[in-house]
Amino acid sequence: MVIQNIRALFMGIFIATTFCFAGPVLAADLVNVKVAVIHAAKDKGASDPALKKIETSLRKAFGGFSSFKQLDKHQFKLKKTGQKKLSLPNGLSAAVRYDGQKGKYHMMRLNIPKSKVDVALRVPAKRMFYQAGMKYKGGILILAFYLKD
Repeated sequence: MVIQNIRALFMGIFIATTFCFAGPVLAADLVNVKVAVIHAAKDKGASDPALKKIETSLRKAFGGFSSFKQLDKHQFKLKKTGQKKLSLPNGLSAAVRYDGQKGKYHMMRLNIPKSKVDVALRVPAKRMFYQAGMKYKGGILILAFYLKD
């Protein structure tokens, strides 16, 4: 009887520690991704209400541009090594791959084959991150990433 109680106690400790420590590991293998596709232009334009929360950040990061308009918005979940294809307004497709978490950063890869973009990204969790540069209609396209565990 004593041996069975000791065995049950150790089994309970093993199960409890397994679930306690497995939680964060599993969470790092799945991430919620939001991507806003934004057109930045040098022409003056009205502020896009869809970008109200990040307008100050956009103006600071892309000071040479005067107007910002959200063209598309995507929201999805990615598992580790999972990939999602996004259609861009310039007719190209972007592939976003999640490679897991390393410290405070989510490791991702952005691939846009026809524009020869293939970059590894270190995206901070719960902070906006921009990837930009593709020319589009007299301005550029900006991909605004926001990742959340």
